[in-house]
Amino acid sequence: MKEDRSELTELVYESLSLDKNDQKLLRNDEITKKTNNNWFLYISAIVANLSVFVVSSGFSWTSPALQMLTSNDTSVNPLGRPVTPGEESWIASLYSLGAAIGPLIGGKLADSLGRKTTLTIMAVPKLICLSVICFAGDVKIYYVCRFIMGLVLGTVFAVIPLYLNEIADVHNRGTVLAMMGFFLNGGSLYCLLLGPFVSVKTLTFLCAVPLLIFVVSFSLFMVETPSFLITKGNNRGAVEALQKLRNTIDVRREFEFIYKSLEEQKIDDLRLMDLVRDVYLRRVLFVNVGLVFALQFSGINPILAFLETIFRESGSKMSPYISTNLAGGIQVFTTIITIKITEKLQRRKQLLLSIFSVFLCHFINTFYFYFKDGDRDELFWLPLVCLMLFMFTSNLGLSTLPFTIMSETFPHNVKAAGASITICSCFGFSFIATLIFRILLDEYHLGACFLLLSISMLIMVVFCYILLPETKGKSVNEIKESVLTK
Repeated sequence: MKEDRSELTELVYESLSLDKNDQKLLRNDEITKKTNNNWFLYISAIVANLSVFVVSSGFSWTSPALQMLTSNDTSVNPLGRPVTPGEESWIASLYSLGAAIGPLIGGKLADSLGRKTTLTIMAVPKLICLSVICFAGDVKIYYVCRFIMGLVLGTVFAVIPLYLNEIADVHNRGTVLAMMGFFLNGGSLYCLLLGPFVSVKTLTFLCAVPLLIFVVSFSLFMVETPSFLITKGNNRGAVEALQKLRNTIDVRREFEFIYKSLEEQKIDDLRLMDLVRDVYLRRVLFVNVGLVFALQFSGINPILAFLETIFRESGSKMSPYISTNLAGGIQVFTTIITIKITEKLQRRKQLLLSIFSVFLCHFINTFYFYFKDGDRDELFWLPLVCLMLFMFTSNLGLSTLPFTIMSETFPHNVKAAGASITICSCFGFSFIATLIFRILLDEYHLGACFLLLSISMLIMVVFCYILLPETKGKSVNEIKESVLTK
């Protein structure tokens, strides 16, 4: 990547309100860094991702919780009666419904209040709702709280990629963003592991513990992103944030680069429709919406939701607890590998390989469930192996890279708006994919379900091959040139 070496104007340096020694440090090209250790950057990413851990646990919370809420045993069911199938459906689905609306709120707040402030503020209603559910005795309270927590979920997914991208350096941007996938899968596994052994109240309280840790540590010790601080004219704050994140005094070159990049990206009176009118922004939006379509129509959410059914249809005798936690464990393990290899592979090739591998897994399962009508005892392991490989290969790229590419392709001045639309689409596709999967499962069989997923993945291989630009290590201008030449 070409590094911008242009000098900042004296006016900008004066606006930093630094003393003469600090200004000299910023101007000195030859100063050596104190250390190359980016420990504060990675701690910041870990603490920020605690919010992802908490909101993702809301998906798997329903698995053990609904088992207790449908029980006739009042000692484990805080409602005093079993919930109906309709009530069960609403408790589960309102979380995703709120998530589809949340990004619209998060995008506005992130641009006006900041990334850090937005994430901190949105943690408060989540914490209140978890506290209320701990003592709730009416199913309608569950409805309201799950919807509000869904709003928080959508906001977090829209803002976290922006925060991580803007605190990361070019050489570790992919690694920092890939950490989101680890906490996403870890949060889901958290409830699956603990749920069968505790009450609804205790499980909900345990979900609040990491949230409390996030609120305290993130609000008191972490920094706002340098890019946002510069857009608000707080150049001194941006320098101080960079110095903490890079663990060095010498941040002159990076500050210059960010400052000039933001100046070049300024668009007066930007409106939402500019994402459609501008050729580049329209293509970027189309690519990002396509990537989250691929993510959701890989079947990750419906497969996890109906994993027990799939294992039973395959002839497996594995218990639901072992099967679901094995799947969750594979997802967590794979994201660790993804974090290690993200900066060693090109984004485009990594994503194409992941999507094509998912296609092969679903294609094999399509044939298995379509044509294996007799005794399945001999090949019962085949769909299980394909499902485990699906979990593995999807997490090597498809489950994490769409959020990385989203944060890298949208220019700063439309990043929040673009992320909001992309994440809204993501949860909308999640709802549609789960609904269609359920209908096909009821009306036909699992072969039809996996056929839909196979066709979707094959289409997305072609889509990514033709339209997806390479973004690793590139500036916004370089990415723009690549997109426009596609």
